[in-house]
Amino acid sequence: MGDDGEYHFTIVSRDRMYTIYMVKKWFVTKTYGWGWVPATWQGWAVTALYIVFITWDTAHIEAAANSIPDVFPFVSRVFLATIVLLGICFFTGEKPRWRWGAKT
Repeated sequence: MGDDGEYHFTIVSRDRMYTIYMVKKWFVTKTYGWGWVPATWQGWAVTALYIVFITWDTAHIEAAANSIPDVFPFVSRVFLATIVLLGICFFTGEKPRWRWGAKT
């Protein structure tokens, strides 16, 4: 974190380097346990999009999907969406750690 309260991280591609500045973390660590909770409207928007995608994908599972090969595309999409959500939480949130309540 810089002296001005901004958070930033850098993304490097083959030919360019990008620095992304954030005024506030999108996700903060939970009070109990491990993980994040949305802290800004951007965090809530990402969480809502994830829930909408999972709900939509679940509603469109074919009724005939009764074997592993039939369900594999659904499971792989949910797994990929979860990995993307965790990546966004990791890069736009506080450092994850196990917590046992508020510090006193």
